[in-house]
Amino acid sequence: MTLNKDSILQSTEGGLAVFKHFFGARFPGLKKPFLNPFYEDTKPSCYLFENKDSGVVYFMDFGDQDFQLDCFGFVGKIFNLECQGDEFLQGKELL
Repeated sequence: MTLNKDSILQSTEGGLAVFKHFFGARFPGLKKPFLNPFYEDTKPSCYLFENKDSGVVYFMDFGDQDFQLDCFGFVGKIFNLECQGDEFLQGKELL
């Protein structure tokens, strides 16, 4: 299997498995509100949504528009990396 964005999304249920991995036991599930783990949040305005057309899962914070991320952007935020397109491959040594 070639390592690229599409193959990773396909093998992780649109990125859902990546979110489950990084949330661990605190995984909120799809379409359930939760606090943003990246800052001191007081109101649960974050959700994980699956785009019905593409099957890609997105992290969305309706209280902060800077947080509309697919699994690559989410992991990039955790490790302070830019993850647009296939640029995530540059950080593969972190895995």
